[in-house]
Amino acid sequence: MEPIKVGTLSGIAEYLKQNRDQLELTRIVVHVSSPSSVYVKGAIEAEDKRYRRAVYMNASLGLFSEQPKFGQFVDVETMIIGLQAGFVGIDDRARVLDLISSIRENSVRDTVDSGYAQTVTTSGGVIIVGEQRVPNPVLLRPYRTFREVVQPASQFILRLRNNERGERPLVALFEGDGGAWKLEAIQNIVEWLETRLEDIPVIA
Repeated sequence: MEPIKVGTLSGIAEYLKQNRDQLELTRIVVHVSSPSSVYVKGAIEAEDKRYRRAVYMNASLGLFSEQPKFGQFVDVETMIIGLQAGFVGIDDRARVLDLISSIRENSVRDTVDSGYAQTVTTSGGVIIVGEQRVPNPVLLRPYRTFREVVQPASQFILRLRNNERGERPLVALFEGDGGAWKLEAIQNIVEWLETRLEDIPVIA
């Protein structure tokens, strides 16, 4: 039996509340396997069925949402669109947008050997040209888990490098929290489900 596939946590909550398949809810468990995938599973079956669990539903973020790509240098326009469409609007997002929107061609200059600090030449309006230090690290909230829950904030390293074709520099964001956001995202999903599925255990 193929599980029902949905793209939201609300789909799981409504499925179990309505229970049109007449599942034995006391034997159901909701398993949060990752920040992007949740399963509705039945009880462990008998020995002759190899102790398997039936899977009735799977909520997968990948059905409706493309995950942000980090660690890849892209052109300024692509980064601006990505920041506006794929990140929650908090202060550091605005700072990054302001900076990369104003950088000029061939304007990236490394200032230290650590690879973290950079200076770029920016233009403000028609006549103002100056140097700005690239803010690092920056705190951002990408959409990396289900939209019903709070998106975890984590630190990113913003890097720029000159475009070989002499155009505006390329830009990249590198994750800087070692994946700690995943634990927070899973906990947020568990808490969201527990408040809506009072009698059904939610595990992670």
